[in-house]
Amino acid sequence: MTIKKISRLINVLTICVIAVAAWSLFNLSQRGADVANANHIRFYSIYLVNELRGSSEELTRQVRNYAVTGDPAAEAAYNMVLAVRGGLEPRPTTALVAPGQRRVLLDLLREHGVTDAEFIWLKGQTCFQTTWWVWKLQQ
Repeated sequence: MTIKKISRLINVLTICVIAVAAWSLFNLSQRGADVANANHIRFYSIYLVNELRGSSEELTRQVRNYAVTGDPAAEAAYNMVLAVRGGLEPRPTTALVAPGQRRVLLDLLREHGVTDAEFIWLKGQTCFQTTWWVWKLQQ
């Protein structure tokens, strides 16, 4: 082999190595963006699930308050929580997701990655809890 052929071979190999490195960096940046997007979805879905849990606790608290006191303010607070969850009233301006907008909480959960299987599980839990309370009241 001549020096000219060796030089060309080295140049071709160098170009191939640079192309593979550039392709690898591009894929790495794409994967980084995918991970950032997954973390974004995870954060907001956890936030919304906690909001659902908190509003459920607030509904329970207001029902118990109304049952004990008969206070119309407790009934109004209960209805307000339902209205915000159902998108009939605007969400709080301090909310991280859709502040001040009239959005249904379950739709927001779907938009932020909660799957249909998780909704089916949630519906089953709600049905179980309702059935349990009806059974408990009948005893």
